[in-house]
Amino acid sequence: MAQRPTRAYLAVPAHRSRLVAKAAASAADAVFMDLEDAVPPSEKSLALEEAVRSLPSLDWGNKRVTVRVNAADSRFIAQEIRALATLPRLDAVIVPKAERAGDIVAIADQLRAAAPDRASPVALELLIETALGLVNVDALAACHDSVAALHLGVGDFAASIGARSSDIGVSPDGYRHVGSAQSGYASAPLDLFAYPMMRLLVAARARGLIAIDGPCARVPRCHADRKQRPEGRGDGV
Repeated sequence: MAQRPTRAYLAVPAHRSRLVAKAAASAADAVFMDLEDAVPPSEKSLALEEAVRSLPSLDWGNKRVTVRVNAADSRFIAQEIRALATLPRLDAVIVPKAERAGDIVAIADQLRAAAPDRASPVALELLIETALGLVNVDALAACHDSVAALHLGVGDFAASIGARSSDIGVSPDGYRHVGSAQSGYASAPLDLFAYPMMRLLVAARARGLIAIDGPCARVPRCHADRKQRPEGRGDGV
């Protein structure tokens, strides 16, 4: 499907209406309102209400507007799908912790069943955040015609494989190749995310999808480390 440029995503907690309005007025190419990690459990209902209110009422310009729902096994997602499916300004739903193709197919089918008369189906953007999700990324990319993009969730992915880092999106300081005296250098830093990002990128390109890098908590360093990576969230790639 045809895609607008998405050089960077601006993420905003959906229950913070002032921040949502600022995101709509920003120069970002794409915005996602978050119902998941950025929203405490006690605010989940409010976040959904604000997302439903903001989508038709704010001027989003030509932005790609998405909502990150809760995980496929959460108690919130069924209500979120019903509330969001009919909103015409919603371009896509971001599915966190995507791991199994069957879960994605079920979500896509539920979105279409909730809005059978919608002019264009809601696209799905899959957030790959675990080792299992990366192992299954080819099947996830190909599982449904509404899948439009793959994101790498660097923080949760690092946790999934047991890697420890003080900054989201940055390789642990100790993740290095240890050299020898004969090699001429003592050690060289390695990029923890080089393989998973390339794995995701290949799966996306094979299916004609957008590949989106993850957030970065240390912007200058991440920008230098990732300047060759594909589209990103928050580091200006």
